[in-house]
Amino acid sequence: MALGHLPALFALPAGLGDIATGVAALAIGRRLAHGTGRRAARWVNAFGLTDLVVALTLGALTAYQLIHVTPAGSAISALPLALVPTAEVPLLLALHITSLAALARTPRTAPRTAAPLTVG
Repeated sequence: MALGHLPALFALPAGLGDIATGVAALAIGRRLAHGTGRRAARWVNAFGLTDLVVALTLGALTAYQLIHVTPAGSAISALPLALVPTAEVPLLLALHITSLAALARTPRTAPRTAAPLTVG
């Protein structure tokens, strides 16, 4: 968008959603390492999936000029940007779904403490 190749209608929501998902994933990863944050991890995955669907939808609407914007989104269908919807997005969809499946499959554990409890 900054170089004038992509429309703001596509680039801003897609880019900001990706940044928000990535920053939240870092925080949630730390919480999961301590045995908490499972609910937040599900929400972050749901947000990430929604962000990908919104980005794909806006990308298609602008690339196929179903919504006329300036600059046109046709750069999305040319290399190297075409690799994003054809390779990166399916990989990220699979990662979010795999993460949700792993969260559902693993038993809930008690949060880890800093030191083991000793009796006696």
